[in-house]
Amino acid sequence: MKTIDPASFSVPIWILNNHIVNEKSEPIEFRNHLFLFDYLRDTSKNICAKKCAQIGGSVAENLKTFHLAKYRKIISIYTMPSDSDVEEFSKTKTDKIFQANACIRDSLKMDNVFLKQINDTFVYFKGTRSKAAPISTTADRLVHDEVDRSDLGIIDFYASRITDSNYKMTTLLSNPSVKNVGVDLAWKDSDKKEWFIKCECGEKQFLTYEDNIDEIGKRFVCRACNKTLTDEERRRGHWEPTGLYGGKWSGYHFSHLMYIRHTAEEIIEAKETKGIEYFYNFVLGEPYSAGEMTDFRQAIYDVWIPKSLDTPPFFMGVDVGKEKHWVIGSRNGIFKMGKCESREELEAIITRYNPFTVMDSGPERIWAEEFKKKFPKVNLCFYRKDKNIADMVSWGGDKGNFEDSKNWGYLWIDRNRVIDACVYDLQRGNFFFNLSREDLEKFILHCETMRRIPEDVPALHTRRYVWDSTTGVNHWFSAMYFWWLAMKHGSVKVELVSEAEGRPKSLVQITFEGQQMIDLQDLFEKNE
Repeated sequence: MKTIDPASFSVPIWILNNHIVNEKSEPIEFRNHLFLFDYLRDTSKNICAKKCAQIGGSVAENLKTFHLAKYRKIISIYTMPSDSDVEEFSKTKTDKIFQANACIRDSLKMDNVFLKQINDTFVYFKGTRSKAAPISTTADRLVHDEVDRSDLGIIDFYASRITDSNYKMTTLLSNPSVKNVGVDLAWKDSDKKEWFIKCECGEKQFLTYEDNIDEIGKRFVCRACNKTLTDEERRRGHWEPTGLYGGKWSGYHFSHLMYIRHTAEEIIEAKETKGIEYFYNFVLGEPYSAGEMTDFRQAIYDVWIPKSLDTPPFFMGVDVGKEKHWVIGSRNGIFKMGKCESREELEAIITRYNPFTVMDSGPERIWAEEFKKKFPKVNLCFYRKDKNIADMVSWGGDKGNFEDSKNWGYLWIDRNRVIDACVYDLQRGNFFFNLSREDLEKFILHCETMRRIPEDVPALHTRRYVWDSTTGVNHWFSAMYFWWLAMKHGSVKVELVSEAEGRPKSLVQITFEGQQMIDLQDLFEKNE
């Protein structure tokens, strides 16, 4: 009687029996990656994974692709957005995994960047930027990695490459981008499996940011009893469908909330510093489409309250132009707005409220610089486009070194990501308005000109989303997100450091009163 090797039909068993390691030569384990166990066992024809970043999905698909080639002779085409992506992916991940594991290395008969031969079965690695890419290659299985960053028209062409196969298998995995595109479209036609965990109170739940993150306590909590969820409770979950049975795709949703290597504090920090689009796509593994909310009127009415917000400390946002449009608020929201032409009018307002202020640096740069010198709590804002996952806001002086101290009173922002985050807080009622009916109507009219629209980036063969005004009359909207920046920054302590050793630290403190020198005698006494 022929003995069947369990490793030949189970990817997880094969991984464990052969002590497979990843591209860093670290053993692949399922204790902290239990969510990958059933995913790797899934033999469905159509699989989609709506995933966060750095969850182990690409490594899992590399190993599954090899296993299917070796034991079932399934020919796969593995795509990445571009040929350069394929080259980088193959050299830094696939090749390192294959070469680090003897049981894989021994089966490789051909090994180059775009083609692997495993015994007598081929695995092709291709990009999606050329219509010629799918031509003349037939396969049994398609794996589209980072499908949302790929050319979706070329992805459709690839479907013709498996029409004559007996298997006709397709896997989509990607950080999502926007709703109803790429992996999110497949997810909606799937069984929508979520990672369910169970609290000791008996409540069964899959984790969401709104229900399970305590931002004040910086902890994971049960949505029913508010008890702190342990890493063990997060780890020991199971996949359970939340959609209709009979969908085309076997769907999985991966997020950092289910991965115990990510703490609640780290997830909260990502939300605050990386921009809301990045947070949704790469941390929560969810699509983000702020531009779908065009009803600013209703959103603002929903957060209008009769209660006074006139409680210090105060924060101010100023949009500079021929007329200076401004808003003033507290930590809880905006209670006053206006506009003025003269410098004296604006000075009078700032003198009255003494607010921590963010002001547009242009178009009157010289005027703004003079204003900053007179009022130390005024900060000038400059626009920039951040790359990849850089922080959406950089405040001068925050680095805590002597050279950076020259940048006090300046900040640099990625405008689109800042607006995304501000609108996100507005949508969720994280700040309020206490304006008169007349002022509220004026404010809403400026907000209603704003749209979040797609913009093609030809050099990168991709698309990004930008906020634009249909009329150019959006000044109070701009003042709002400047206020939001000032309010979010709060009070920060910064050290002035010199290369000379023995100098006392913490000579300068930035507070709501501006830049203040600490008493040196008091400081030396504390450092003795």
